[in-house]
Amino acid sequence: MDGARLWEVEPFYLGKSFADIAALFDSTYVSFYKGLGGTVGAMLTSSDEDFMREARTWQRRLGGNMVTSYPAVIDCERGYNVNIGTFHLKWQKMCSVASAIMEATKEYRTKDGKPIVYFDPEVPTCRQIHTHIQGVTARHLAAARDEVEEKYRISVFRTTRPWQTLDEMYVDRTLVKRGENLLEEGQFTQEEKSKEDPEHDHHFFEWNIGNENLNIGDDVFAKGWKALCQLITASR
Repeated sequence: MDGARLWEVEPFYLGKSFADIAALFDSTYVSFYKGLGGTVGAMLTSSDEDFMREARTWQRRLGGNMVTSYPAVIDCERGYNVNIGTFHLKWQKMCSVASAIMEATKEYRTKDGKPIVYFDPEVPTCRQIHTHIQGVTARHLAAARDEVEEKYRISVFRTTRPWQTLDEMYVDRTLVKRGENLLEEGQFTQEEKSKEDPEHDHHFFEWNIGNENLNIGDDVFAKGWKALCQLITASR
């Protein structure tokens, strides 16, 4: 299992321990910097002694044995001790924040009637979530973000990425693999060149509830996002 976010998602499986979740898999990878906030580091775990013996051999072959790792170990332990018992509270906070934002922005729609802001998943399953913003170009979105921060001293987000469908991602990756640039040759459809198109109007980013924003009131989040949607609507 790729358990990079296992620490954060465990509260969603109410009544199940880390061991219960990991028991469904032959081996589990966990991160010490994602969620726990350690400087660097990860761990591969398994109850299969033969598997772990082989993994240690391949770790050595691939140059994964540092001369010393105690500085990283100390900081990873710090991150574990500080954060391990906080993820249920952070998940609940994300749920309440997402609900407040959706309530504050529900009346703001794109020209074709879609919500300007929505979350994926709609109801958070951990302290982290993907936020989508649609119906506005990247340039106008950045301008609205900066205006909200200047006027209300609320930072709604730092940066976004253009949203792509799986088909669009496949086109981009295929062209990179083949070393082609069909964009210059005019062979892209409008959908296929969404990543490069400055007029692309669907963006997303991921964010989470951490120790820094845990105690910010839901109303502050809602105020910032409502102001953002008002500016987006006014720019059309």
